Order: sequence, then C-alpha cells, then structure tokens
Amino acid sequence: MPQVMLHNTHRPEDCEALNEEWQAHGTPPAFQGRTFFCTCPSGEHGAFVQLEAEDPAAALASLPSRFRAGTRVYSGEPMTL
Repeated sequence: MPQVMLHNTHRPEDCEALNEEWQAHGTPPAFQGRTFFCTCPSGEHGAFVQLEAEDPAAALASLPSRFRAGTRVYSGEPMTL
C-alpha cells in the first residue's frame, strides 16, 4: 500500500479544539501505532504523521473532520539513508 505523509498546520488558538476532537473520536485505525511529530511546542503549530493509504484522498478522509482543512497530504516512499 502506498505511503503518505500528512502535514497539519493550525493556529495556536485551535490546539485545544483539535485535541478535543481527536479525543472525542478516538484514534482512527489508520493512525494506530503511528508516531506523530508535533511542532506546537516550537511555535510552529502543526504535526506530521506518515501512514499507509490507498491514495491522498483516503488518507485525508481518515482524519477527524476538524483536521482536514489544515492538512496537506504528500505521496511518496520512505528511504533509508
């Protein structure tokens, strides 16, 4: 299955609402066991996560609705350096 990288960006004042939405819906199956790289503590509010998805649209659809507007999906493949 293809690999995708999701990159969410949001305003600082949206952090709490995004977290509440995630908690309310639980972790979607596509995200279980994945590591999120959260950039909020550095002041660049957002997060990255890599997962498998049929295509970019399916990856975006797997997110809770509030996250979709601020998320870009990149198709690609992981490479070991």
